Order: sequence, then C-alpha cells, then structure tokens
Amino acid sequence: MVNNLLNNIIEIFLKHGFKRYTTLLKENNVVSVQGRLIYRRLLGSINFFEIQDSTSRIQFSIQRENFKSNTIKKLSTLNIGDVLFVSGFLRKTKHDTICIYANFLNLLAKSYVKFPDKWSGLKEKNFSYTKRYLDLITNLSSRRRFLLRIHILKNLRKFFIAHYFSEVETPILNNIPSGANAKHFKT
Repeated sequence: MVNNLLNNIIEIFLKHGFKRYTTLLKENNVVSVQGRLIYRRLLGSINFFEIQDSTSRIQFSIQRENFKSNTIKKLSTLNIGDVLFVSGFLRKTKHDTICIYANFLNLLAKSYVKFPDKWSGLKEKNFSYTKRYLDLITNLSSRRRFLLRIHILKNLRKFFIAHYFSEVETPILNNIPSGANAKHFKT
C-alpha cells in the first residue's frame, strides 16, 4: 500500500502539524517521503529514524512486526546519509512529534561518505568550506544562507536583464601572471 503521491516534508507539517493525536488516528493519512537519513536509533521492537528532504526533517519509526526479517536485517546496514523512500501512516508520538509509522521502506541510494553525526555536525570551520556538500546537508543555517544567496543572485540577474544590461564574464583564474605575481615594468 504505497501512496503514489510523493509529499514534501514541509507540506506534511503545514497540513497536519496542528492536528491532535486522536484526529490523526481517525484520519489514517498515508504519506510518502524520500530524503536523506540523518539520524537513527535502533531499539528492540521499534526503531526511530529521522529523514531530511530539501524542505525539512521528519521522524519515522519502524516496528519489527510490520516488516519481514530480511528488511529488519537491512536496517542495521543503513548509514547516515543514505537516501530512502518511506511510506506509512502519519501519527503523533507521546511527545507531540509528528511521526510516520512506516509500512514500506526502500533504499534509493547508498552513501559511502562518512557523515558527521546529527548533534556535533562539522566542527572545524575550514572543513565546512572544503567539504561544502557536507556542510549544506548537515547545517540548516548554512543551507538557508546558501539558498538565500542563490535567490538574491537570481533576482539581481532578472532585474538587470529586464533593464537591458549585459552580463560580461571576466576570467578569474588565468595563466597570465598578474597582480602580486606580475613582473615589474620599467619606465
């Protein structure tokens, strides 16, 4: 029973975030999301995970009795950073957190890059500049700043194009010595 319509996580929060536990229990909303696994907590009969797409994060849980034994074995091989497809019923936990009680899970892409854990993130500032992709995945404020920059540049280009300006690209990385590397000329 997989919902064909793929949901954004932010849409789920906007549509169902303010509903009560009993209301969500009666409605039996089936949602499907895909995203990157950023947190996992493997317990006895129930396992909790957190998945992140381009809009937000959501928690999902897997109860062992709902899945076959080979799927349960695959849970231990999941790494932080793997891309998953999850489908299931939308509920709220005891702590009033929206959670997907999964009845279908599929691994879309395996991550072989070592991701920093959710709580510590990237500690070194220099590392976050050299491994920009990790910084954008793990650091929400960095991702928002990056998306804001993209939005500003897009609107600046749109404004200048509307006013008949031309964009001229100048070479930044050139082979001709210039600046501090240039030879002094004699007059």
